[in-house]
Amino acid sequence: MLASIEADPLAFNQALAVIQNYSLLRRNGREQALSIHRLVQAVLADAMSEEEREQWRRRAIAALNMLFPSVRLQGWEQWEACSRLLPHVLSVAASTAPQAHSLELASLLTRAADYLSQRAQYEQAEPLYQRALSIGEQALGHEHPRVAFPLYGLADLYREQGRYAEAEPLYRRALHIWEQEPAQEYPEIADLLNSLAILDLEQGRYKQAEPLLQRALHLNEQLFGQNHSKVAACLNNLAGLYLEQGYRPQAESILQRALQLNEQMFGPEHPEVAFPLNGLADLYLAQGRYAEAEPLYQRALTIRSQRRGTQHLETADSLHGLARLHERRNQPEQALELSQQALRIREQHLGPEHPDTRETRACYAQLLRLCGRLEEAAALETASS
Repeated sequence: MLASIEADPLAFNQALAVIQNYSLLRRNGREQALSIHRLVQAVLADAMSEEEREQWRRRAIAALNMLFPSVRLQGWEQWEACSRLLPHVLSVAASTAPQAHSLELASLLTRAADYLSQRAQYEQAEPLYQRALSIGEQALGHEHPRVAFPLYGLADLYREQGRYAEAEPLYRRALHIWEQEPAQEYPEIADLLNSLAILDLEQGRYKQAEPLLQRALHLNEQLFGQNHSKVAACLNNLAGLYLEQGYRPQAESILQRALQLNEQMFGPEHPEVAFPLNGLADLYLAQGRYAEAEPLYQRALTIRSQRRGTQHLETADSLHGLARLHERRNQPEQALELSQQALRIREQHLGPEHPDTRETRACYAQLLRLCGRLEEAAALETASS
């Protein structure tokens, strides 16, 4: 009966109209989605045997696993779809027994955690990664290539939070697993190398970071060609390394190439474009080229605020850079609000002791002093000590 109705659009719409009249179901034409009233869901579930519930759980996991986007592959454009599907993922995960070893559930949890991590919702993402990892290890063993995906995601999450000692062994374990496979089977190995290099870079281990970045760049050029966003990401990080080491001409030419690549691939307003923009602004700030730095910071900030959100860590990076620029130009009042916004975001997502948070807090305290707000500056410095 249901199959015949579904095959006939008129009959399907008539049936839906009757059901909607009783408020049992809602239809969202824009999203092409149907939602069943919670009471109806509860009644249906209560009428099922445990065997039937388990059958529907497996079907729901399979459907969600097919539909939930991979933000690592498809990027921020899929955030809206992820946001819509996430409550269903969390619901089905909560109703599935902890000891269940469903590889489809592990895959789904990893992608949901990737989305949450990209949104800097680390507390929600971490247990999903951990559960996916546990399922994979128990079902496949500790050395299976699929186990490396939640390992890699969890390592990224820890690095973003400044938990470097926890991130590094997970990166290296995932790298060891994927190194046993052909690169074309798991091209994510280049991204992993890039992330491990960032870990070294953030800890000032420049000699360890450079060969990892060069290897990641070479792999991505081999796998995807020289004009690809993954190549641009490697170039951006390589430029950051050279900037930290004081190799400014090399950094500038690399950043300009990365900017050109990303603009050609994504257009001028894509979040990936903000990375080389912010990098070039940092470079020009270090060189005292303030007039060139400011529009780049502003453009990166606009892109990130609109595309990532006003409370995202990437937005905080641009706010902090722009605040430093105004401080250098002896404009403390303009810098103060920007620094305060950056500090609020970093404290929320990274905690008070993360190196980035401490850097922004020190900048904010200095700006308070420059604005004559000495008591506030002293109180902030006392709280930080």
